[in-house]
Amino acid sequence: MKYIVFRSREGPRVEIFGAPTTHADQAAAHPAWQPQAAGFVRFLDGGEVVCFGRSYSLNLAADPGDAALIEMLSRMNLGESFDSRA
Repeated sequence: MKYIVFRSREGPRVEIFGAPTTHADQAAAHPAWQPQAAGFVRFLDGGEVVCFGRSYSLNLAADPGDAALIEMLSRMNLGESFDSRA
């Protein structure tokens, strides 16, 4: 899966999406948000999130704090645990 972390007036926003859409095409769908980091995301057993790589179309790399942000947002949206074994 691909992801983009955006800065918006309301705070950080995260978009997670699949190929073949490019990061740049996905970012264009949110013109009021500023892309801050982008790359690829993997959801592991136990709820761990790993972010890696970069977006060549946006010229942005994954940021070390992205995984923690995505984990927090996932827990907020899916409940306390999003462990695939739960």
